[in-house]
Amino acid sequence: DSDDFKDFYPLSVMETGGEIFNVWVLRMIMFGLYITDEIPFKDVYIHGYVMAEDGSKMSKSIGNVVNPQHIIERYGSDALRMGIVSGRKAGVNQNYSPAKFTSGRNFCNKLWNIARYVEGVVGDSFELRSPQPKSAADHWIIRELDAASSQVATMLEEYRFSEAYETVYHTIWDKMADWYLEASKTALEPSVMVWALETCLKLAHPFAPFVTEAIWQTLDWEKSMMISSAWPERVNYDVDAADSFEKATKLISEVREVLSVVGTNDIALISNESKLTKEFNELIVKLTKVGYIEQAQESDGLRLTSTTDNVWLDLSADELQVYKSRLERRLEDIEKSVHALEHRLSNQGYIAKAPEALVDESREELQQAQNQAEHLRHQLKHL
Repeated sequence: DSDDFKDFYPLSVMETGGEIFNVWVLRMIMFGLYITDEIPFKDVYIHGYVMAEDGSKMSKSIGNVVNPQHIIERYGSDALRMGIVSGRKAGVNQNYSPAKFTSGRNFCNKLWNIARYVEGVVGDSFELRSPQPKSAADHWIIRELDAASSQVATMLEEYRFSEAYETVYHTIWDKMADWYLEASKTALEPSVMVWALETCLKLAHPFAPFVTEAIWQTLDWEKSMMISSAWPERVNYDVDAADSFEKATKLISEVREVLSVVGTNDIALISNESKLTKEFNELIVKLTKVGYIEQAQESDGLRLTSTTDNVWLDLSADELQVYKSRLERRLEDIEKSVHALEHRLSNQGYIAKAPEALVDESREELQQAQNQAEHLRHQLKHL
């Protein structure tokens, strides 16, 4: 008959460890039904345990416990939060890993750096307005952040915290920082850049609430607190423009990979009336550091496989052989991984005894390895 009972019964979710499921969670359900005729919570989230670095259970008597306050003092509270969430499946124990706190701290630094760059580019006099995409990169980042917003919202509703965090991490680091901000240096649209920054902060906020709120307070055009802002809403974009920029990123990535193997940048990129290289000429030269782009009907160099356009890198016979040998070694290593994963998944004992999340992870690793192997075979076929 208390206000607490009226406000908090039943709860939406009960979070607990698996070992007390029978002795505590089921009893709560039975007593709740006995006394109120209502189940006390809608969902039960069973987390894994943070184990010691060697995989043993943390124990004060053994002396292998870790004081989280010390981690906060060294890495920050957001880094601790992200380090615990990263790579953690529901119900699966995971070892304590300082490297993940370092990664979380680096991600916080990346958020600060992105914000400083955007604020420096758009200036203090920027007035907040709806994004007005102009370049292909503008349309692409809107599409990527829109997709991430939808995916993360669904994952959080389904308690898939680790997957949500990984989506946020790679969207902000790989797509926002590595691609969009670099592309914006050749075609700046402040309204899209600011929208992209704020969307990134909103996506990261559930995992890094303190640093994102602190960054939000530095934005001259924002007057309210971030925690009271709305989740990102859908913004219209041009699908064809977004697709063309996606194709450009794949071409640039392949060129970078090849040049890193052969060890030189002073090479021509040859094109036979490629729309892609014409549209993104400046961006390709800037991000790959190829010597120049020229037009020709044919070339004896390396035919690039990331695009259906006729595009080559003007490599010598010796450079082609170096690149081919590297691909063959990578293919051999990946095929060994595929064989090992197939052997593991064909073991019925492993399927029966291993946690379902680990089995799913092995299947995902196998699929990725098979895709990588197929991609390498495709590249070698065109050499």
